[in-house]
Amino acid sequence: VKYVTLFKKSDVFYGIHATRDAIRKVGYAVLVEGYMDFLQLYQGGIHVVVAISGTALTPRHTLALSRITNKAVLLYDGDSAGGNAAIRAGWVLLKSGMEPNIVRPPEGKDPDDWIREVGKDNILSLIESPVSFIDFHLDFHHGMDMEGADRMQYIHELIQEIRNIRDGIVRDDLIRIIANKLKVDERELVKIMRSKRAFSTPGTGVEDSKKRDGPSFTSQLDRAQIELLKLLLHEDKGVRRFVKEKIETEFFTTPLLKKILERFLDDKLSMEPSTIIEYFQDENERDFVAHILITEIQDVPPEQIVSDCLKILKSVPLKEKIQKLRIKIREKETIGEDPQSELNELIVLQQELNNV
Repeated sequence: VKYVTLFKKSDVFYGIHATRDAIRKVGYAVLVEGYMDFLQLYQGGIHVVVAISGTALTPRHTLALSRITNKAVLLYDGDSAGGNAAIRAGWVLLKSGMEPNIVRPPEGKDPDDWIREVGKDNILSLIESPVSFIDFHLDFHHGMDMEGADRMQYIHELIQEIRNIRDGIVRDDLIRIIANKLKVDERELVKIMRSKRAFSTPGTGVEDSKKRDGPSFTSQLDRAQIELLKLLLHEDKGVRRFVKEKIETEFFTTPLLKKILERFLDDKLSMEPSTIIEYFQDENERDFVAHILITEIQDVPPEQIVSDCLKILKSVPLKEKIQKLRIKIREKETIGEDPQSELNELIVLQQELNNV
């Protein structure tokens, strides 16, 4: 019976319907490759796990996952194939605005075998202090030991992957980390990244550079707003009506996305794609709206998407307020002032968060 209830064929991931709330509570998901790995970990007491229903992690997976969390721990097989798969998945997560970390079983073991041998507590302690993606990448490829042409090739391959990450802050952080670990001048790495000659891969030319100058929405809040905008263009009028009933403009905090929402909610204006695009005068804005119009809606029930997105839009601002209050409380305690008013406010916000 347990076997059946944990799996729904329509899920992007195996088991996500059973582990969704646990993932949202702890703030990260553990990704495994196979259903048996998922089942063994779940039954062993690790309830933040999901398994990929397919051969490899794709942007479709990360889109579904980003509605719940923006962090993932990759727990793949302990062989060479598993290591390479974890690295490919890590780049997909980074390019989707998510933070990947790695836990690797001993050589030749898979998560299914591993948890049966060492138990939940040992694996959970490693999951709670995983290896960063870049550290794993360097260790797996022996990047610190490379010399000459091999070292040069390795650095160029790293930079090419980083170059395709949309979030400029993430790109800069990765460049800084790699420069520090490989003892390379950070300015040289930036020069390589900006050099068109260094990369002959299709799709990395001038046109892509221009596109990156346009709107870039990579935060969890942005992605939740975009998912709701897509549903407002759903071919089913019932779905569009349902979304309109559930959302409020105050949930949209990103100016352009709020502007798009207000346009979509205006019943007096046509919802024909060409008319919608023409409404926006800025070229970058029009390109982004066109992207929303042509992007396929994921094979997930609209009710679930709305529920997930609204939880993000309500909970993230509350978490930010709570964090600021905690900092203020610590500051007051440090200088000997009474933080009671902040503590009272913190209790209220925690209750609001629990009710989301």
